[in-house]
Amino acid sequence: MKNNRKHIVFELIVAMAIFVLATSCQHKDLCYYHPHVAPVKVTVDWEKANGNAAAITGMTAHLFTKEEKNQTINTTVTTHNVKEVVFDALEGNYTVAVFNDTPEEYSSLKFFDLGDYDNASVQASETSVPWYSKYKVKSNDKFVAHQPEWIASGVLTDIIVDKDMVDKAEKEYIDGGFKMAARSVTVAGNVIPDSLICNLKIRVILNGIDNYYQARAVVSGMALGRHIISKEPLSESVSHYAGMESWKFVNGTMTADGKGEIQGTITCFGLPAGFRGNKDDVKLTLEIMLVDKKTIITHETALSIGHLIKQEESGINLYMVEAIVFPEPLPYVKPEDGTEGGFDVGIDDWEKEEIDILDH
Repeated sequence: MKNNRKHIVFELIVAMAIFVLATSCQHKDLCYYHPHVAPVKVTVDWEKANGNAAAITGMTAHLFTKEEKNQTINTTVTTHNVKEVVFDALEGNYTVAVFNDTPEEYSSLKFFDLGDYDNASVQASETSVPWYSKYKVKSNDKFVAHQPEWIASGVLTDIIVDKDMVDKAEKEYIDGGFKMAARSVTVAGNVIPDSLICNLKIRVILNGIDNYYQARAVVSGMALGRHIISKEPLSESVSHYAGMESWKFVNGTMTADGKGEIQGTITCFGLPAGFRGNKDDVKLTLEIMLVDKKTIITHETALSIGHLIKQEESGINLYMVEAIVFPEPLPYVKPEDGTEGGFDVGIDDWEKEEIDILDH
């Protein structure tokens, strides 16, 4: 009898152990299978980014995990949906940073340290301007750079994913038949990107404007790039080329003594960090082709314009508060077939020497 009781007790213990192990395994499998994350959506409004929002075909979004002393990259999403992006996030504090398109889609830009919250940057890429090299302009510029394509970035900070959000998402996932789509998405906020690119309008007074045909220039002392997160310019500088298509005569500026104003525009990342507005911080090297389409007028010394450049009150565009006078007067030449004065190069050679062409 005692042996029977012992046998029954033993069987009960074994049965209970098997039950515990079985249910434990089922929970573990389920726990490993269902996500411990909550879906979070961030909307993006490109219309206020001071650029061509209609041309944006996609965006890149980085999710950074906010830790005690720094922020580390968590997830990167590239999407053709330019209006919103959805992340799956564990419980924690996050920052989302977005910029339009992907790094591979830009031909004039280079991207650095995208996974580094403090140092992620976009920079202008190097080019070659053969005619400019002869001037030996003294500057701290790293190189002559392509004018950058338009890019904007935006940031949303302090996105909180709490335990309640994660628990809710898990319950909806299980109750919905283990489908991710069954979870409700929390809208964390809206990002309004800002343009990282600005325009600089250059103003030059020419004496003998009747003889002006075209201009080309290089502007030194502009920012190499910008930080993607803070949007602040880098301290390093580059030179930018302003080709023939950048310049135009300003109607209504011609005076009785034959002077007139031309204006050129370059796209750039703005002025470098630490810019103090000193005269020699930005320099302009300019060449003028006359109406005979052969004669080029040059000035061997670059013109200092740093003290004339200001930023618009609204936006990041730059302008010159007054025009600088080109020191060399433009002599009279016969239009088209004239051969008087200057350095004969011909319009074809002038165009060939413009700039290295980007491979798209």
